[in-house]
Amino acid sequence: MKPALRENDPAAPAGWQAFRQGPALAEAISRQLTPWWQQIFGYYLLKVGNLSCQLETNSARLRRQITVGAEVSAPQIIADADALPIAAASVDAILLSHCLEFQVDPHHVIREAHRVLIGDGYLLLTGFNPYSMLGICRHFPWLTPDLPRQGHFFSAARIKDWLHLIGFEVLSEERFFVVRC
Repeated sequence: MKPALRENDPAAPAGWQAFRQGPALAEAISRQLTPWWQQIFGYYLLKVGNLSCQLETNSARLRRQITVGAEVSAPQIIADADALPIAAASVDAILLSHCLEFQVDPHHVIREAHRVLIGDGYLLLTGFNPYSMLGICRHFPWLTPDLPRQGHFFSAARIKDWLHLIGFEVLSEERFFVVRC
């Protein structure tokens, strides 16, 4: 098993257009999350990362949506995902869309999300499956290492293990959308 901590700082995508099927993937993620937005109530939704900031979340029943990312995507707050300038236990829901794959320390990103979430808050994660066709194509040396293949893909079991160690309860896991190599 590869260590989660990376030695180099991976280049995070500026937007969904950086991926070959990015806009279609963003639309599919938005559709998959729509039923969840109807179940989550509260005051604050924190969308962390350039990709999360660009997802459609207008159907969310949270009063205020705050975007946190790099300057590229024009977020409301410019910060790193592993150092959120948000008070502890102050956010009702956090969206991390394909954020862990492009972080030096993904464990710390999850710990930071746990820190800012209220006790019964929701963490919504999306990511690439390392056992999919895209995940397997990452290991072919003749393919160019473009996005998203530059990212570090984690299995659902590994992420669920990290979440359980911190104290999260996993309510749902879904697989959808096929990304071509």
